[in-house]
Amino acid sequence: MNYKEESYQVPLTPIVSYEAFVDLYNQVQELKQRVEALKALTNPEWLNREQAMAYLKCSSTKLWALQRDNLIEFAYHDNGYSPLYSYKSCQEYLDKRSISKEKVEQRLKELLEAKQAKRLLY
Repeated sequence: MNYKEESYQVPLTPIVSYEAFVDLYNQVQELKQRVEALKALTNPEWLNREQAMAYLKCSSTKLWALQRDNLIEFAYHDNGYSPLYSYKSCQEYLDKRSISKEKVEQRLKELLEAKQAKRLLY
C-alpha cells in the first residue's frame, strides 16, 4: 500500500478514558500554577503581604507602617483589598538601611581607640 492509498481515520474507541483525560488535564493545570508561582518567587515584581514580610523580615505591623509612611511602593490587587508590594522598592529600602562592612569596621576601630584613650587617661 503506498501513501495515497492509505486512509487515515480517527479511531472509534478512545485511547484513554474520559476520567483519565480529565485527571491528566487537572494535573497539567496544577503544574502550570506551580510553575507560575515558582517564576514569581525567582524573579518577582510584586510581593503579597506574606512574601513581603518574609523578605523584609518584619511583622505585619511594621509592614503596615512602611506602607503608611510610603517607604515602600505598594499597589492594591484587582480585588481592591490585598496590597502588593514592589520587590524593587523593598530591596531599595533594605539597601538604604544596610550598613557596609567598611562602616562597621571603621566604627569599631573608633570605639576601640576611644576605649584605649580612656585607659591612658586613668
